[in-house]
Amino acid sequence: MKITQIVAACLPLLLTGCFMVPSPYSDRLNPAAARYSSIQKGSGRSELEAQFGKPSREERDGACVWETRFDDLNYAMLKVWFDHQDKVEKVEVTQAHGRRAPGYQASTVTTKDN
Repeated sequence: MKITQIVAACLPLLLTGCFMVPSPYSDRLNPAAARYSSIQKGSGRSELEAQFGKPSREERDGACVWETRFDDLNYAMLKVWFDHQDKVEKVEVTQAHGRRAPGYQASTVTTKDN
């Protein structure tokens, strides 16, 4: 058998693995991202903490981060910047399916199964 025949026979099998397989978390990622997207400018920090608990972490730029993480590639993330009165000034929501978050280190983030 020639190399080209081997490649031609194996190519369909290799390409089959390249298609996106639905995440088992897809049905839970959308509601988590929707909850995060409902945050409005002017909401108080205490309101967010009552709804989501304490932030998972605070970033160097002052943003507070809440996460619903199912594994290192499937998560919804809420980043909130507060003004000097602890009112929401800016909101950023990220929903990831099969992508790593920049700066994410698995050993430092607690998994929340919401």
